[in-house]
Amino acid sequence: HRDLHSFPTRRSSDLGGTTGFAVAQHLLEKVVTVCPLSLRSAGVLVNSPTIRLLLPGGYVRPSEQSVIGPETVQALEQHVYDVFVLTASGVTTRTGVSEWNEDDANVKRAAVACSRRRILACDSSKFGQTAFSRVTTLDQVDLVVTDAGLPSEMRGELAQLGVELLIVGDQRDERDDARSGSALAGSE
Repeated sequence: HRDLHSFPTRRSSDLGGTTGFAVAQHLLEKVVTVCPLSLRSAGVLVNSPTIRLLLPGGYVRPSEQSVIGPETVQALEQHVYDVFVLTASGVTTRTGVSEWNEDDANVKRAAVACSRRRILACDSSKFGQTAFSRVTTLDQVDLVVTDAGLPSEMRGELAQLGVELLIVGDQRDERDDARSGSALAGSE
């Protein structure tokens, strides 16, 4: 299995907020086209000689520096992304992945719809929380990357949904394979 250490050479997306910022830093040495949905992450990636940076249009939310609006959605819909790295404000099996800001949720819904593979990257404190706007259901997520604080009940629920789980952050990474196939498989 390939994981976050080996992104495909095609496109990746949402890198807003602190988790997205950390993912952007991880991508610096990768050969990949990235469409970040925040100025903060674009700033991390812009000087990398290995990254082809694709910036969507739209308005910028000052607090998060996320790119929002119909122009952003339209720009996303013009491409097919191999991987969408999705961040979240809340995650439950009942409501799925959610965000506090409706505009951010709209952009993320568009990115989910035009991506072949969806990776949810968030810390364990987001699980069991529900934010205002739904983004997607958990059965639309292929891989969850989180820390060891994820409750065992949620681990079981993800396995029942067939979602692969990667626990990171300690000396060794733990992976629960609930799905077969290769992670982050991109095609040309």
